[in-house]
Amino acid sequence: MHMDLQTAVEAILKSKDPVTTVGDLIVAEGGFWNPSKATDTGQLFTIQLFGVQGIGLGAASAIDNWLQRATDALQSEFSDTH
Repeated sequence: MHMDLQTAVEAILKSKDPVTTVGDLIVAEGGFWNPSKATDTGQLFTIQLFGVQGIGLGAASAIDNWLQRATDALQSEFSDTH
């Protein structure tokens, strides 16, 4: 499954279960995802996907951080090309 950053952001934002969606994307890109650790909101969680890193307490918080950074990267990329 080939996907780019923009498509990944859209898929996560549209998802009814963003944690599972991110896990699926990470695994599809050859990464490692531990679903049992993803639900632990007391543990620092890091997501690395499409060159963007998100960090937070638990997967949901890390996803929020990742989405913000990914959106910033996309806006920066857009402004650099226009």
